[in-house]
Amino acid sequence: MVYTTGIGHRNPNIPELADARALGEVPSGSTVYGPLDLQNPNGYGEDWRWSVELFADATGPNPWEWPTAEAYFASSYYVPVTEFTISQSIGPTAYTWGYLAAEDGVDDAIATVQGNADSNTLTATGQNAVIDGTQPLDVTPGQGEIDVLIAGNGRDTIVLGDIGRVFYDDGDATLPGLDDYAFIKGVDLTQGDRIQLHGTANEYVLGAAPGGVPSGTAIFNQSEGTPELVAVVEDTVANGVAAALTFV
Repeated sequence: MVYTTGIGHRNPNIPELADARALGEVPSGSTVYGPLDLQNPNGYGEDWRWSVELFADATGPNPWEWPTAEAYFASSYYVPVTEFTISQSIGPTAYTWGYLAAEDGVDDAIATVQGNADSNTLTATGQNAVIDGTQPLDVTPGQGEIDVLIAGNGRDTIVLGDIGRVFYDDGDATLPGLDDYAFIKGVDLTQGDRIQLHGTANEYVLGAAPGGVPSGTAIFNQSEGTPELVAVVEDTVANGVAAALTFV
């Protein structure tokens, strides 16, 4: 299933859109949030239990037992699944499509190495790789994860944020974020490796990795409250990491 209206064989037919309900027509090109992990005790599925119970009797198994990747329930009342926004769902999706469709400039194609909502160890494959350890369907990618992302022999891009979000944000502005971050290994500037972050350079600060995490240069997001750990880059100095950073 494609979670953008009007694309693919199956796509959302009941997005949270008043015009669509009134006119009976769903415009193309809106990417909804998609499945919500109701089995995650740290998620916010319980906040929407009332809306799930509206259709729970019509599903088998019940919605709380469905695998997350398949747990798309078409109901305009199920807002965290069928709603969409420019910043959180449409923008990042459009950026990703554009990035993947862009001319690489070299003969070898870009290989995407994609993680999930668990802690992963991912290694670049192919000549040039985009390495993302998070679950792209999550509203808060990387939250609660410690991913090990390993660059390879090509020009690799390590993704720590997209056009709409900072990844590995624990959601608590008072904590330093030591329970969710990416540990990056093998970055080589001479190969053109890059580390992609959301926002602008003045929203981040580099420093020594704090106690309790692997040694290296730490990348902190300081856009709100306590600087939050986003990643640790192994065997590097701050100047080297700064040269590798790109922002979207």
